[in-house]
Amino acid sequence: MDSRDTAPAPRPVVGPRTVLDPSQVSTDSTPEVAAAQEYRQFPFVTSFPSGSGSARTLLMSYNVNMDSGSVAEKLQTKRSTDGGATWTSLSQAVPMTNTVRTKTGLLYSVNFRTSSTSTPPSPISATPGPVLEQPGVGGNDEPPSLSDTTNPDGTKPPYEPEPDVSLQRFTTRYWTSKDNGASWRTAAGAVRVPWSLADLYFHRSIVIAPDGRWLATAYAHKTGDSRWSSFLLSSSDQGRTWTGVSEIGARLLTWGEGVTEPTVEFNSRGQLVVAYRMAGAINPSVCQGSSQGNTSVATAVSDDLGRTWSRPKQVAIPGVQTGSSDPHLLRAATGQLLLSVGRPYNQILVSNDGTGDAWAASSASADIRSSGYTSLASTGSPNHYRLFGDLGSNWCYTQQDGPSRASGIFSQPFHLTPADGQTVNLAAGMRLGLMRLTQNTFTGALTASSRAEGIADSSVEPDAGLVSSTGTGTFTFDLGKPYMVRGVGLAMPTTGASAGLELSADGARWTGAASWARSDAYRALTDRSFAPIRARYIRVSSSAAVQALVSEMRVYTDHETFENDVPGMPPAAVSALGTGSGASVLTEAGKGFESMNAIRILDGSPTAIPRLVKQIDPTWKTSTGFHVRPSTLTTAMTITQNVRMPNGSVQRGMHLGIFPDGSVRRYDGKTWIVVARAGTVPMNRWSYFSVYSNGSGSEFNINGKLYSSLPRTTRGGVFTDTTIASGGTRPVGDDILIDNLSQK
Repeated sequence: MDSRDTAPAPRPVVGPRTVLDPSQVSTDSTPEVAAAQEYRQFPFVTSFPSGSGSARTLLMSYNVNMDSGSVAEKLQTKRSTDGGATWTSLSQAVPMTNTVRTKTGLLYSVNFRTSSTSTPPSPISATPGPVLEQPGVGGNDEPPSLSDTTNPDGTKPPYEPEPDVSLQRFTTRYWTSKDNGASWRTAAGAVRVPWSLADLYFHRSIVIAPDGRWLATAYAHKTGDSRWSSFLLSSSDQGRTWTGVSEIGARLLTWGEGVTEPTVEFNSRGQLVVAYRMAGAINPSVCQGSSQGNTSVATAVSDDLGRTWSRPKQVAIPGVQTGSSDPHLLRAATGQLLLSVGRPYNQILVSNDGTGDAWAASSASADIRSSGYTSLASTGSPNHYRLFGDLGSNWCYTQQDGPSRASGIFSQPFHLTPADGQTVNLAAGMRLGLMRLTQNTFTGALTASSRAEGIADSSVEPDAGLVSSTGTGTFTFDLGKPYMVRGVGLAMPTTGASAGLELSADGARWTGAASWARSDAYRALTDRSFAPIRARYIRVSSSAAVQALVSEMRVYTDHETFENDVPGMPPAAVSALGTGSGASVLTEAGKGFESMNAIRILDGSPTAIPRLVKQIDPTWKTSTGFHVRPSTLTTAMTITQNVRMPNGSVQRGMHLGIFPDGSVRRYDGKTWIVVARAGTVPMNRWSYFSVYSNGSGSEFNINGKLYSSLPRTTRGGVFTDTTIASGGTRPVGDDILIDNLSQK
């Protein structure tokens, strides 16, 4: 969408921390006592649609054993079906370190640890056969697999020749679930790599490529090397067997421990983006706040599904006391990329355009010092996520109380503000019965999550939306009333997706507005903007190489809806002025005009005037519109269009007031003059108010009716903003809701 200089950069807003499964562990540091303790550390979390409502199912595992490769792995696995609000423990210990969910709902998890089953290999064979492709080395597109037996979901993989015996082999343990993670089956798998490795650890990510292959990140010690190296692995049989694809980082921008703990995601261009740790501090003093460096994360991109990588570059992490271990990449449904970093302090970074080229400073969770192993997960509520971490590892704790210290896993909610806040709340409209799908040919289903409401549930998984039984599909969406539509975003997570968009005011005459060319890059919301068109109906025709899927739609309008703002916080689109108790501008969940959020002007201060200010580029003419619902007016609410004069002073170009009796009055600089009778703006009901001003005067409308043309209170100058405010400092009690604010 188009950028706006007046709009602040999107930022996460972090909520209060909750500690899950707290415990106390001994401060005795002897190896025998440490090995016998039950810790709570290194949480890994995955999230996916539940198939019932908007809340997602979350799965979390964390280590109960100490941080040592010489100690047997002991895990605790928990499951939540309400977006992470409550949790139950699973009887099976299933690691969530590397997980993936197929479009048919199959869940797969592979263990972090593997075991070597052969001696280090000789160089890759030069004889004919399925030689692995490496950067600069020719080879097959598809990696080899062990056999042509069935995949974990019961399907048959394509036949492939037997693998080159010169590849070093490791054994894996993996789990699969067909009931949203309630129960699991386990099996043994294998990894073959062309590198001589002393060990191999799966870590953090599995993503599904457009050609159906699974791509996973891992790290290892090369034989005879004390530093870590990171790799990309590939599977064409749904995780039964894995083969090495490429080395990540390749000694560029590395020091100390090497390249380790990689995480990978697809970006908004369809490239693979990897982030990895280079030099995470391991001194226990970091958990007491000691800084050990703040640029220990690097990223690289790949245009060829991980066969080759760009030169890595460092990520500038805000805050001199924030280094990092174990970064976590997550692609938001809006297309933005999130990056969780930290040690000793945790932060959430945002790539607003979803490319990963640059990262915006975010709200830091500066009060949380942890081991740095964090996870990000979507809850299912629009733009709502959770950050998970621990209170410290067995070598690094923040709190100590006598012979014991606190151990536990924390969960911290945060709200991500998308780059563009002017959206129509499709989810609320469908829930209230104001909006609906019509003429829908997307009648297929992949899982229980395949449903009409899924196109507005902030989820972009293949089954979380509309599914066509064929390679094409068309639907019409009725917005319930006309909007000035200036853009639409679609997510189509399937190979070779394309789409066309048409708009109509009456459902009979249609205007082509945008298209999405045949591509594999629409896994996240991909926006198309255009000149505003008055429309009530949206028609989308989509096709794909095999099966047409539309997993999410977002509609952009020309006014501020506040649907992406954070309840209880000032909205991003306006300036909130005023100090003192209650003198603030807040969003209120569930209180909007046919939507969720509205701005609340609540006057609780006898010394300050709460207000909102919508700034515009200086202009000699301006138009303002908004829905208003006054609950209490002790004095009045005022609407002012301010003017900057040639000498730099700011004066009132237009000044109106809505009074407790529902009348509208104009202030001429001396007195208030009635311009609309009592009852024109009723209490506790929504009214639409608009005003247009130019160099000679103003006119205002209420619910579409022109009430008056007004002279300017001052001559000359340019309009700079519109201010909506409480009527004065005394008395207190004004309580007003504002929604659908537009300022041009």
